[in-house]
Amino acid sequence: MRVLLPGVLVLDTNFVSGLRNTRHLDLLGKLRDLILRAGLKLYVPLGVYAEVKDTDEHLTPLLSSFSKAVRVSRDEFFERVRRFAVRNRYVSVDEYVDVEVMVLAAKLKAEGGVGIVTFDEEIVKTVRNFSELRGVEVVYPWKFLLCLVPFADSSIKGELEGAIVDVYNYFYQHRVSGEREVIDLVQDLVEDSIMAMEL
Repeated sequence: MRVLLPGVLVLDTNFVSGLRNTRHLDLLGKLRDLILRAGLKLYVPLGVYAEVKDTDEHLTPLLSSFSKAVRVSRDEFFERVRRFAVRNRYVSVDEYVDVEVMVLAAKLKAEGGVGIVTFDEEIVKTVRNFSELRGVEVVYPWKFLLCLVPFADSSIKGELEGAIVDVYNYFYQHRVSGEREVIDLVQDLVEDSIMAMEL
């Protein structure tokens, strides 16, 4: 079965937030088998793991059931990414978790195609504009879930499809309410719709 995702993915906190805010947290406990069937490797920086734990400590065992938590060292490369993102006003001076996500993804490029599952505009802009992050793909949360549909059996397929629609609507409304640009979001939706038809 064809997977239209990089084989290695790094999760950002807002993937879990999207599921929580759309009342699809039950899906977290069901992702492990789908991810295994799809042949994906998922990683979570410890900063993301801590943010999820701060929100609800019961979520961390679910998260660790399908992803590997990794400590990201704040080395020279970390500081280069952070300085670029801060200088361009993509992230605030005290934002470290978003930088952990991007640095981990960059360091995992050696394993092959790598992506970040996020809707965070700051991460998206940094990845698209910082030359040392070239080759890292941004995967919106609903696209990640959409690519898992072919691996879902009938008992979970409806729930997964419902989550895709709700998560997309949640993030779209979030962006519109923040008066942020939606043109790239619409373009990605068109591409995702074409991909959904191919599945």
